[in-house]
Amino acid sequence: MASGLVVATVLLGFAPSVDIGAAESRVGFSESRRINYGLGRACDLTSGSPPQGIPEACQTTDRPELLVWGDSFAMALVPGLAKTVGEAGLAQLTMSACFPAIGVAAFSKRAASPSFAEDCIRFNDSVLGILKNRPGIRTVVISSPFDAPDSKDFMLLKRRDGTLLEVETSVDGAVEGIKSLVEAVRALGRRVVVVAPPPVAGFDIGDCLERKVRGSLMLGRHSDCKIYVIDYRRMRSRTLELLNQVAVKADVEVVSYHDVLCDDTKCRTEIDGKSLYRDSGHLSYEGSEIIARKTRLAERLIRAAR
Repeated sequence: MASGLVVATVLLGFAPSVDIGAAESRVGFSESRRINYGLGRACDLTSGSPPQGIPEACQTTDRPELLVWGDSFAMALVPGLAKTVGEAGLAQLTMSACFPAIGVAAFSKRAASPSFAEDCIRFNDSVLGILKNRPGIRTVVISSPFDAPDSKDFMLLKRRDGTLLEVETSVDGAVEGIKSLVEAVRALGRRVVVVAPPPVAGFDIGDCLERKVRGSLMLGRHSDCKIYVIDYRRMRSRTLELLNQVAVKADVEVVSYHDVLCDDTKCRTEIDGKSLYRDSGHLSYEGSEIIARKTRLAERLIRAAR
């Protein structure tokens, strides 16, 4: 009985530290997997209310020289760029699920109407108008997964001669809209660069990394939480084709994460034990900063813009 009491006492003594450790782990994962809004939740601008200017919360200085434009993937770029762009400063104009293009937007076939796509077209028109009135912004960075425009689950809403028409998705249609944006930005005397989305695969990377750290049983092809290059290229073949066409037809540089994250067979999803992804495709806040610092991304984008 005495030995039993000793064991019970030892277990009770460890219990608080185990609880604290578990709580700290939960907090850590909650932090790494929180939605990455960039400079803040206010910078996920809502549909139906196109911006008239850059919200104060969505710029790091009064006179930013760099603008990040796009959807949630563009938002995920911002934390790292904001920490590394220096005195040049950064502004963010982003709207979830609205890819950067002029006169074209994607909407789900399951939607009752293409109203979101109409809002998206208005949003991008508004960003262009804001840019016209902010001559201090010299470089424009656009980013998106660029996948909806070539998905069979979506339609495109295209503006033609002042009329909005619903058409089937196509790589050519999306390329045309992105090219129009690039040309419109250059017409204002600014430079532009495109950032490709991070590599992805058919699993939730953030969840996989969390289970790995927790010591959960990991089985199957993605037990190491890395992305196979062959899977990524197969899943995103049309997106990669789209970006290749954008690079050629719009004469714009497309900056990719591939060279820093991938070798010939696999792509890393963590660096120095830190998770780069918060879910199946978006960078975490920490991942955004790690990549930006390791690749000097802000400098790279400014040099690549034309």
